[in-house]
Amino acid sequence: MASVGELKREIEAAQGELRLAIEGARGSWEQAPGGEEWSPRQVAEHAVGTALSIVSMVDEVLGQPAQERPEFSFASAEEALSALSEAEDASAVYGRVQAADLEKPAPWADNLAGLMGIAVSHAREHAEQIAGAA
Repeated sequence: MASVGELKREIEAAQGELRLAIEGARGSWEQAPGGEEWSPRQVAEHAVGTALSIVSMVDEVLGQPAQERPEFSFASAEEALSALSEAEDASAVYGRVQAADLEKPAPWADNLAGLMGIAVSHAREHAEQIAGAA
């Protein structure tokens, strides 16, 4: 199992990848690649909302009240980047996670370590999806 520090660094790196993908999608913000694929806008709305949901779940595992999952509608990549900054600020909650917390049960995963891993894989998956559509 990864350490708390490793998980935090991975989350930060994945959010950075998502930021770069959104920045690169400015010119194709509304263009879906075809078929059932989402546009960069739709992916960003989902990815940023989920990032905030995961932060709220981590907070709840650590004993804080859960927050409602926000619904986003980003008219531009700049709006998405602004909301992603808010998600990154909210990610300060990861700084409160201690090694002993990693084994605590968590939604969407067996434990908090798994939920933090989902934060990483989810951001990376959608960063790739946005980059592929741009």
